[in-house]
Amino acid sequence: MRILIVILFIYLSAAIYPQWIDRTGDLPDLGNTNARISMDAPDSLNAVITLFENASNKFSIFKTSNAGINWNEISLPDSINDFHIVDISMPAPSKIWLCGRNFDSLGTSYWKILYTENDGVDWKVQHSEGDYTFFSYIDFFDESTGVCFLESWDQDFPVRVLHTNNGGENWTAKIDTSLRFLYTWHDWRDIQFITPTLGFFKSKYSHLYKTTDGGNNWFGTNLPLPMATPIKFYDKNFGLAFGGDDVSKTIDSGNSWEQFQINISGENEDCEFVPGVASRVWHSTRIGYDDFKLFFSSDSGYTWDEYPIELTSKISDIHFVDTNHGWLLTNTKVFYTNNGGQFPTNIENEIADLPHDFSLYQNYPNPFNPTTKIKFNILNVETGHAPSLQTKLVIFDLLGQEITTLLNKPLEPGTYEIEFDGSNLPSGMYFYKLQSAGRSITKKLMLLK
Repeated sequence: MRILIVILFIYLSAAIYPQWIDRTGDLPDLGNTNARISMDAPDSLNAVITLFENASNKFSIFKTSNAGINWNEISLPDSINDFHIVDISMPAPSKIWLCGRNFDSLGTSYWKILYTENDGVDWKVQHSEGDYTFFSYIDFFDESTGVCFLESWDQDFPVRVLHTNNGGENWTAKIDTSLRFLYTWHDWRDIQFITPTLGFFKSKYSHLYKTTDGGNNWFGTNLPLPMATPIKFYDKNFGLAFGGDDVSKTIDSGNSWEQFQINISGENEDCEFVPGVASRVWHSTRIGYDDFKLFFSSDSGYTWDEYPIELTSKISDIHFVDTNHGWLLTNTKVFYTNNGGQFPTNIENEIADLPHDFSLYQNYPNPFNPTTKIKFNILNVETGHAPSLQTKLVIFDLLGQEITTLLNKPLEPGTYEIEFDGSNLPSGMYFYKLQSAGRSITKKLMLLK
């Protein structure tokens, strides 16, 4: 049995773990607005966000080309008066598409798709609709191929999907005339196209619908959570739907669902899979008006750990561009990660922000082969100084026999993570037990070779 050397790092940041970095920088002070702000990013350096500024009562666009160190405002054309942005897509560093609504000088509203290929120096209106319908979602799969979702509260106008294969020069509509009076309240979180032909949308207070031909035909799935939101697919088969403290999981493109309860409470906000690793999922919630939380799952949504990050407003958008690089867009801040947002590596002690609980997290990854990481919190006794606490972390087999002791030493109160190597063990179920200050917690872990 090899047990890797434990290394202790001491950090002085009192705000968050360094895995998520505050990159709000020179963005304007937004206030805590409820506007549906969104973002997109084509790579690890470039990103674009839409914001609603309370002070000026307007929407604005900001872009970074250095991973959020600096942000530059992208101006909308003067000819577009009072443009309300609903969604944004940026498949390449300088090419941006917007969908939203604007009002002319007489107060008449129009829904439009705007495009720039030079960071807003020039804008072009690529498509326009009257006030009988509204845009809810736009996404480009590359610089040529994109979709835009239209819905309506009017019975006379069914759901439509606009398609382009030439960068928006031309848009053609696919319409299912049987799908009427179904809408998401123009919330892009309830719509997702995996490919130009395979898409899902969740109507408010109704079903999850699916199309396999780009929108000519939609059919309802048997999702058991009618009020679920958000709904997010990792690929054409695997998806999760959140409803309260219940989650439904599909591995066959929504044809059947497994429902289970999770250790998360509050109003579900957004969800994002880490590209290339289906087991890793991020999820955000809101409890009331002032309690916002970020959660991480390493087992495809079955169990969740609350991530230790200070949030003063809800997370409006979680976006990953690859396994390591991702963004959190909140109503007041922007955070960035270049290592997947993972919990601290090896053993890590946050001196400035000691935990006030005693907890043992689910190991990651799980199942594992041959190594996995185990994270835990040691209680802060809230005295003038933090005394060391004798702490023991042990691995057992199914018969209760001790396999190895990973840790048995005094530790200062804090957050720690240690790596376990099961190279010399056979595949199977094992247990890990944490003991400290007269308390203990035990969890399962699975070794698969």
